[in-house]
Amino acid sequence: MSLAERWVVLGVGTVRATWFTELARWSTAGVVPVEFVKCVSVDEVAARLRSGRTFSALLADARTPGLDRDLLAEASARGCAPVVVGDDTARWRDDAVAALPADFDRTQVLAALRQHARTVDEVSGPRAVDDGTRPGPWRGRLVGIVGGHGCGSSTLAMAVAQGLGRDPRRRSNIALVDLALDGHLGVLHDAREVVPALQELVEAHRGRPPGPTEIRSMLFANPARGYDLLLGLRRHHDWTTLRPKAVTAALQGLVQAYGLVVADADADVEGEERTGPVDVEERNLLARTVAAHADVIVAVGRPGVVGVHRLARAITDLLHAGVPGERVQPVVVGGPRRRRERAEVTAALGHLTVVPDGGRACASPTYVAARHRVDRLIHDGLPLPEALGRPAVRAIEAALERLEPRSDTHLAPVIAAPGTVGHWSPAEETAG
Repeated sequence: MSLAERWVVLGVGTVRATWFTELARWSTAGVVPVEFVKCVSVDEVAARLRSGRTFSALLADARTPGLDRDLLAEASARGCAPVVVGDDTARWRDDAVAALPADFDRTQVLAALRQHARTVDEVSGPRAVDDGTRPGPWRGRLVGIVGGHGCGSSTLAMAVAQGLGRDPRRRSNIALVDLALDGHLGVLHDAREVVPALQELVEAHRGRPPGPTEIRSMLFANPARGYDLLLGLRRHHDWTTLRPKAVTAALQGLVQAYGLVVADADADVEGEERTGPVDVEERNLLARTVAAHADVIVAVGRPGVVGVHRLARAITDLLHAGVPGERVQPVVVGGPRRRRERAEVTAALGHLTVVPDGGRACASPTYVAARHRVDRLIHDGLPLPEALGRPAVRAIEAALERLEPRSDTHLAPVIAAPGTVGHWSPAEETAG
């Protein structure tokens, strides 16, 4: 054992975890070069990780109540190597850097720390920052349908899912998911049951992710329209129960289980970087997750002065949030039939949309004509008219063929490294 070796280790375990007591005794006696900081709950672990002090590693008992992938991911992002201890560690193999048996000895814990954790001297130096840009194991494609209240985005999402499902290659492999805070897909499908829904799917992904069969069992089949439906939040304020990593894992699981997922989401993607309060970013978690991972995002709007202005603002927000312009497809529902009037709407939309510096403008809008008796078809649970979603489906299929699958995470939060936030200029110091 080198005298220069020393680690600062966080620990959280259950009441009957003998390793917890043993490691504390070894630390006190100086048998292992570890400063062991004991925590009584995962909430205390999270608070210590955010306190500003840097830790070498986190040792967490696999049976600890509340332990989930978000906590392990936060520890890893802050330079604290997450290690899971216990007999049931297989469920955390994708989130922890190492696993130790419940009866580990001093040699085993030192080997894990030497391989995965940094010593005190290394911790005090520059930290590597996880910027969230590592590609994930995404399979299949994700299409986001976003729009404000009353613009017809939910109905269009149903028509798009139905239209994409008519391709024989995608038969029984289309999922329509409700990710809006005030979702209406349950009402539009006359869903008499409210469980399972989005919350149950996200909760199932807080630990070991379920398999495709289990994921499919949480959706309701709609043979008449050719897709499966995932119900959304039961109440608006239920967004407070969602965790970022679990939501991303749930969406990834859906894409892997189905191959093509159509997500009906809100157009509000504002986050902490533009508004300041982190609670705004947490409230918009579902929309921001779709924006970060969707291969194509359909921004839905209505014609008219207010409708075009709202659509332009939604597109601007998506572009400034980091969504590439080539992945944004505007759709105007109930637009004019005449070419001259459509050209006027297209010109107005291009004039009002603000493209960020160095960015690319989105595609020209697609126009979907209004259809009569759609409410009656929805009421009776019958298939929607093919003409309702055909223009949008064609634009989406063309974009999916043209663009590579997307696996980046532009909207993931980034931990600021010390010294990178900025400083006062000499003029500001003099003025102060």
